[in-house]
Amino acid sequence: MGLSLWQYKRVSAMKERKKTLLVVLLFIFITHLVLSKILFNDRLLGRSIDFSVPPVSFLMKNVYLTSFFQWWIKPNGGGVGVFPATLIPVNSILYFPLLFKLGSWFIARYQIVLTVFFAMFSFYLLSKRILRKYALKEEHKTFLSIAGALFFTLNNYLFLEIIFGSSVMYLTFSFIPLLLYSVISYQEGKRKTFFFVLSLLSLLIISSTLQHFILAYILLLLLSFIYDDIKLFFKLASVHFLSSLYWILPLLNAFFGASGLKIPVATNWTTSLKISSSKFIDALVNKEYFSNRNIYSLALGNRFLQLLWLFNAFILLAISLSCLWHLKYYSKKERKTVFGLFMIFSFSLLFIKGARAPFGHFVWFLYNNFKMFALYRSLQHYISFYVISVSTLFIFSGVYLVKKNKYFLYFAGLLVFVNSMPWWLTRDLGTKNIVSTNRISSYFGQFYLTRGDILMYELNKLPSDFAIMHIPPAFSVNFLAVGKNNFDYIIQGNKKIKSQGGDAGLAYGNKRFFSAENSSIFKDLLDYLEEGVYTEQSFFNKNKYIFPLLNIRYFVLRKDVAPLFSKNAKLFNAQKVGKSILGASIFSLVESHDFITIAKIDDKYFLPHFYLPHHIIYSPNDINALPEIVGMPGWKLRTAIYLAAKQPDTNRNMLASASDTSSPRHSGTREIRPTGDIKRNMPRKRGDIDRNLSGRDREILE
Repeated sequence: MGLSLWQYKRVSAMKERKKTLLVVLLFIFITHLVLSKILFNDRLLGRSIDFSVPPVSFLMKNVYLTSFFQWWIKPNGGGVGVFPATLIPVNSILYFPLLFKLGSWFIARYQIVLTVFFAMFSFYLLSKRILRKYALKEEHKTFLSIAGALFFTLNNYLFLEIIFGSSVMYLTFSFIPLLLYSVISYQEGKRKTFFFVLSLLSLLIISSTLQHFILAYILLLLLSFIYDDIKLFFKLASVHFLSSLYWILPLLNAFFGASGLKIPVATNWTTSLKISSSKFIDALVNKEYFSNRNIYSLALGNRFLQLLWLFNAFILLAISLSCLWHLKYYSKKERKTVFGLFMIFSFSLLFIKGARAPFGHFVWFLYNNFKMFALYRSLQHYISFYVISVSTLFIFSGVYLVKKNKYFLYFAGLLVFVNSMPWWLTRDLGTKNIVSTNRISSYFGQFYLTRGDILMYELNKLPSDFAIMHIPPAFSVNFLAVGKNNFDYIIQGNKKIKSQGGDAGLAYGNKRFFSAENSSIFKDLLDYLEEGVYTEQSFFNKNKYIFPLLNIRYFVLRKDVAPLFSKNAKLFNAQKVGKSILGASIFSLVESHDFITIAKIDDKYFLPHFYLPHHIIYSPNDINALPEIVGMPGWKLRTAIYLAAKQPDTNRNMLASASDTSSPRHSGTREIRPTGDIKRNMPRKRGDIDRNLSGRDREILE
């Protein structure tokens, strides 16, 4: 007795669910296999160039302490921080395990595993949706979808994003296929409300990172034209806009607000466009990420395997683009899709290679004349356009080739397998092989916290408001292979250099800190202070009146790291700084634990964040004159300095206030009007400070 139509659909649905479950299990297995050597150990993860998981669990809560208008924990004393507000949707996923009180060890691994698995699964759903209408065997559709999912995920982009990038970047990228799947399902399916909501949720998560926000809207606009439904584009965009006002309004205020607190936009593109960009031939097969390091190939650790991978990459690219030569095979909508994806692919190649040939002058012109390109200062983020377009074209090409010959499936699977070789061959994101070359310090970071590290982070638990100066004063550091961390190192000079990267614990702390490599109004001042702390035995006593104005309460010497990007990196000498701390008279407490020395400034040399000044000085100079001003004879600790403001009205108001000494309220106010001797730049020699001061400056303070 045959099955009824209802029974047949029910049985088919059960088979499809069972098949999907098996695919999910397969993707979970593959994810853990290719990451096995970094997942199954007791080390902490995440010391990489960009933010990662805070290394101590009590700082986890600060992931959500994003700033809209108020002073926060930004480097160099604080500042406006509106971009972090965009991260709330993606961070809600990345830090979901916090609800179960899981700590740094688990969450760092969870974020990577989730990204790799979800990238596979979401592209699998997209592929199955694309293949639904084709008369192929179900097992062929499933195999091709799995191959496409592995091609989309296990490639150079996510490999290097996990090593160098931030978790928010690689997780938002994994949601791109889900957005496409949802929009196509909305157009071709029956559950329009469900797929509209799924599209919106995907868009909210993707747009947490502004680079992928742009990618998502380009793809959304493409599908709107393909399906001749521009209304859907505006519906999604409108609801998304209203849902995002919590970060859009502060962002607009930061760019255009009257407060004068504007977000800086990078304007020097030379390094990014001409030096760190990929060569065209490397960009063509997704071989490079940035700075011509070719780490994805280098991770293989074998010249023959590198050449095999390169040969395979060109064949895989040719196969993926073969659908362009068979457009007549596809329907009108599919031809539009293929052509649109090819345009995105071509666009990505143009920008991944930066100002290099071909058409390098055109890219240079765009970057220097349109500020919106500042969002793509890091050219590797254009690779996301490449990966989604070429992976989807691979599926369209597969349809045609499988119909020609079913054995193409095995050939396609082999090509994808070889393309992902750096993942499954090393299973540690290439760390061992990269280290063995002894020339690239940039690889996936793992580490152990020492007792001193924990005490350093625990300064964030103290209730009062203050700043910490770490030595080296840096956010990006080379972590040395010392103590229990004496593993996975290369040698530079006579030092074992550990993995490169920013210390996320500083970024998520409750206290402000200072970073010599950050561009800010403090840049020259910090360069000056950093040089002094490395070279002068009497540095701390000599500069004791600068520290209160920077709200510094603690100095922390870190002997297990070395500075990376700062101007004075080569001068760093931890032993010399340690002796300088012990010989200083401004500290009330000095404690050393393994590689960390914590020095607390005495109360008489500390000023809180907000304090009532006994004396007020107005100076038309900028912050670079601070060492000279506080170094004048007769300096009083509780003196407030109004330095030159960027707004003319503010300057005039402060000048008037400083000049009104008739009022009791301003009886301690003085105006410093130098005769030109105080320079706007740091003194060339530290001994020049006294010589640079004018006689009138000395008289005012004496």
